[in-house]
Amino acid sequence: MIVKDGSITKHACGLIKIEIHEDRLTKKLGRPPNKIEVFRATHTKKGADGVFIDGKSQRADEDYASAIVEKYDSNSESLPIFGMDK
Repeated sequence: MIVKDGSITKHACGLIKIEIHEDRLTKKLGRPPNKIEVFRATHTKKGADGVFIDGKSQRADEDYASAIVEKYDSNSESLPIFGMDK
């Protein structure tokens, strides 16, 4: 259990390592996932079509998406690939 900002940090991936999720996304997408795709896959409810597991995860996603657009000019082709740009 990880406590951050006064609340428990939650993931929807359970005990599965993040690398396994990355591999699964790579197979599903046919290419390596970018960081925001991995975040969304591990912080949204299965079968709930993009519903975040909690408000904190949704706020983090919104903040991250805004930062990505600002830094990369919303060009998904230039987004860093997960694990390549830490």
